[in-house]
Amino acid sequence: MEHTSWVIVLVEPARGGNIGAAARAMKTMGFATLRIVDAAGTAPVDSGEAIAFAHGSTEILAAAERYASLHEAVADCGTVVGTTGRRRGKRSELFTPDELINVLRDGPTAERIAVVFGPEERGLSNTELDECDLLSAVPMRAAYPSLNLGQAVMVYTYALSPLVFVTDRRRDPPAPDESVQAIRRKAIRVLPRLGFDPSRAITTRILERITTASGTDSRLIHSVLNAIDVHLPGE
Repeated sequence: MEHTSWVIVLVEPARGGNIGAAARAMKTMGFATLRIVDAAGTAPVDSGEAIAFAHGSTEILAAAERYASLHEAVADCGTVVGTTGRRRGKRSELFTPDELINVLRDGPTAERIAVVFGPEERGLSNTELDECDLLSAVPMRAAYPSLNLGQAVMVYTYALSPLVFVTDRRRDPPAPDESVQAIRRKAIRVLPRLGFDPSRAITTRILERITTASGTDSRLIHSVLNAIDVHLPGE
């Protein structure tokens, strides 16, 4: 999902604290674009409470985009995920956040994916859910399942964050195979001198992790091993 951008959409949020908490969760988990469906123009995006709860992520509040309808808010999105606390209307397939990440990872790549959250008091209506391609719910044990809006955004941004961070990881390509093999050979020589028994599982895991190193990581590991080789007595 290297070229995918992500949008968090809050439909008619009523409480500034929830909007701020959502912004804070977004920034913590690597999301940056917040859209507010606010037909009446009364959502307290810039209230003192929203700013206080945002705590270090006020730039997300400041850049939040307002729309008159959910249809307009997601018009440029290739995939729209609606979150709900229960089955509603004729839609029966609800994905958990863990299932959702697999569906999105394995499905067609969309240039922009929106995750939509409903109003605090009622959630998304059936009409609003019809705007969504996928529906998702967090499984809960409570007799009356309910998550605060800020909590719900935190759950989903955390669950989906591996798909967001994958872009950053791909910017640093894997180390060339010849570099990896050279590092492995040096590690096999150096690790026993540090007290790592070659027959122990931890030594095997270290050597296995070396094979997954990025170009930047491989250079760092090589420098450390060279320094150890020079300064540690014995061969």
